[in-house]
Amino acid sequence: MLRDDGESLEAHELLEILLFAGIPRRNTNDIAHALLDRYGSLTGVLQASAQELMQIDGIGESSAVMIRAVSALIRRMDLEKQEKPKTFDRMEDIVAYIKPLFSQLREERLYLLMFDDARHLLGCERISEGSTNAVSVNLPRMMHLVALHRASWVVLAHNHPNGEAYPSPDDVSTTRRCRDAFESASVQLVEHFVVSENQVKSIMGQLN
Repeated sequence: MLRDDGESLEAHELLEILLFAGIPRRNTNDIAHALLDRYGSLTGVLQASAQELMQIDGIGESSAVMIRAVSALIRRMDLEKQEKPKTFDRMEDIVAYIKPLFSQLREERLYLLMFDDARHLLGCERISEGSTNAVSVNLPRMMHLVALHRASWVVLAHNHPNGEAYPSPDDVSTTRRCRDAFESASVQLVEHFVVSENQVKSIMGQLN
């Protein structure tokens, strides 16, 4: 049993305990130190992809999957901690809702949030997933989801995992294209947020 829930343990010691469950017949101290040397912190280790993790000597597929599962568990805990408001009357409520969606991610993702006239959230769908600095925009799928949920207004959100939350020129042009497509279906694109580790920025104000 862990003393004080592991609070007194060093980062490498916590990793050793985790790795021992997947590598029971090997000294995991060296592997834990190698992971921290490579990725700099526990956060860096948990954000690494399975392919990257398996480049470390001693980390096989099962251990990499286990580490990725821990990362997914942390994201799920963050999502479950938040209480979804009955109505999203303020943009601050939407920002608070979307931030955990991008926790522990090293690749870009795009989410579509759909609302009715009473500001109830009808659905939050992951539209696409890309590399560390690019994500595709699937407009036909978004239009299908909007029609399916009978949404009257929507919000887009994507992340910049390796940079600041300032919109790129591509972000602005893509947002303009999405706005025009939604308007053709009588749906309003209210906001498109860019999320980074410590920031959330708006794109809509940059459209002309």
